[in-house]
Amino acid sequence: NSLSDIRFTDTNRVPFQFQRETRSKFRVATITSSSSGPELIDVDNQRAIDVSGSYGVNVCGYDQYKTFVDKGWQKCKALGPNVLGPVHPIIGEVLPKLKAIAKKEEVSFHMSGTEAMMCCVRLCRFNTRRKLVVQFAGAYHGWWDGVQPGPGSERSNSDVLYLKDMSPATLRCIRARADEIAAVLVSPLQGLNPGKPPPSDLVLLDAKARDTAKSRDAYKIWLAELKATCTACDVPLVFDEVYTG
Repeated sequence: NSLSDIRFTDTNRVPFQFQRETRSKFRVATITSSSSGPELIDVDNQRAIDVSGSYGVNVCGYDQYKTFVDKGWQKCKALGPNVLGPVHPIIGEVLPKLKAIAKKEEVSFHMSGTEAMMCCVRLCRFNTRRKLVVQFAGAYHGWWDGVQPGPGSERSNSDVLYLKDMSPATLRCIRARADEIAAVLVSPLQGLNPGKPPPSDLVLLDAKARDTAKSRDAYKIWLAELKATCTACDVPLVFDEVYTG
């Protein structure tokens, strides 16, 4: 009862109409002590298959990540895990590979997608000297209040502009207000659910993803048009895509 994180995650595990009754009789959260293959093993030795790969972060599988951690620790344990500021020489091996994969000139490390977006928005505002950030209805860019204005947040939404996905009017608005816009934030996988809440794990796993094949093709065209508009207006376009890491 004293760990707020568990109450937060439980909200997603039990349909809201049953939450009060369920919480009065059960402790919903699972406390796991180990993993084996795709399975999580709780403190009662019960096994459950992690079908989502912990929301995608375990795309390589638990056993593979254990190997990664073990090999990484062997290489850098002489330095220790909590040295801030200096970097280990292994960074010299990692950076060229990440740059090649991402086809980018630079790499920045962050602890979470939310932290990455906080940094990104601040950099865009600093370098453009503009304040307004464009987001698309239904897209999720982290739990930072700078990208979650509106009901339930004490923050004013005067610096966030919500526009409609896949709309010519949106492109016209960006062109008209380009001198105010610090960045346009877009989640490419929103193409699975355009104009609606972010695609859930179920959308990514079941037949609904296949049902949206046509909309995905249309969304590719939309992203190309959005990129061309932002480039022409000298507005940074930020691809915030978390489902595939």
